[in-house]
Amino acid sequence: MAMRWKTTLAAAALAVSLLRPGDLAACDRCADFDFLCCDIPADNLYVLTSFSGEGMACGGTADGTWYYSTSWVRWYCDARLAVTNPDTGECVVVQVADAGPADWVEENAGMPIIDASPLVCGDLFDSGSCGWSDMFIVHAVQVPDDTPLGPGGCPAARVCETVVAASGETIIDDTDACFTKGCRESSGAWWDVGAGYGGDAVFTYGIDAAEGDCWGRWELKFEAAGNYDVSVHVPDTADKTQGASYEITHAGATDAAPLDQSSTSGWAVLGPFAFDTAGGQIQLTDRTGEAVSLRKKVVFDAVRLAPAVPTPDETAETAEPVPDEAELPDGTDAGPETLPETADVPDAAGDARYDGGSDPGDDDGGLSDNALEGGCACSFPPPP
Repeated sequence: MAMRWKTTLAAAALAVSLLRPGDLAACDRCADFDFLCCDIPADNLYVLTSFSGEGMACGGTADGTWYYSTSWVRWYCDARLAVTNPDTGECVVVQVADAGPADWVEENAGMPIIDASPLVCGDLFDSGSCGWSDMFIVHAVQVPDDTPLGPGGCPAARVCETVVAASGETIIDDTDACFTKGCRESSGAWWDVGAGYGGDAVFTYGIDAAEGDCWGRWELKFEAAGNYDVSVHVPDTADKTQGASYEITHAGATDAAPLDQSSTSGWAVLGPFAFDTAGGQIQLTDRTGEAVSLRKKVVFDAVRLAPAVPTPDETAETAEPVPDEAELPDGTDAGPETLPETADVPDAAGDARYDGGSDPGDDDGGLSDNALEGGCACSFPPPP
């Protein structure tokens, strides 16, 4: 099976909104190392710091002569990262060789940190060293393990340009630049399904763990705020997981939408969600509660978004109220209660103007059947 690599380089000219120290309330600490942060930020932005003159957890020495970095708890030993200065587009590839920094350092910085060789500071910011107080912001994503280190190894930028339309359907496939995937510890954990929306999808195997290892994310940008129906495509393949759980980040909230992929083929609706123009994200991880020995596939394919159709109840709640009675221009009600209790109707006998089907001898005074049933042939001006 052909291996698929997870993450691609995002836009080099990424707009950065800097967080100041103290803005990071708490990080997602590792289950086995509760003094280290394991989470990979959705925007892939980090503060760059540098270190040298010591041994490293994955082997080798941090001597400032080659392109090394942290953190193996976020990725794995020997993983390669493309690290980019989003203001200039300059990029270098580094090799993960150590852990850290400690969680309190990231909390002081107010952002996740990548601690790297001083060479990275020099190439990206023309500085001999970097500290967190310098607030040198970088964008970092994983690239294949055989990518050359240094400035020459950076892949061509892929920019997420798909925008969810305010009308009709918008589909983001796993081949789109708005989809990224990766793993914290497993290097060869992705395979092709050989089927799916557009003929392509990828999978990894589910695990029973306190936190996921591999993940896939669909970045969402919106033309207009509103409620959107979110659907995911699941290809027809064997041995799919029963424990997939999609996390939808929308309008400042994150909701989980579980899906039994084993009983799903084609499009499955996760539900309507409210989004704003700040965007959102859909994430799926390999944390399914199934032992890895079961080899249950967690499949990543296309997602589809479309403006939600209001339910009848929602339509009734938002409809303009209809007045019970029309009013004449002078304010007089036009309802039937304003008519006199008995109408002064001429004798209809022999008069063709009163041919509403009544017999001249009837007690109804010549009123037509429709008039007796509540209908009125009177003509009033329309409401102002």
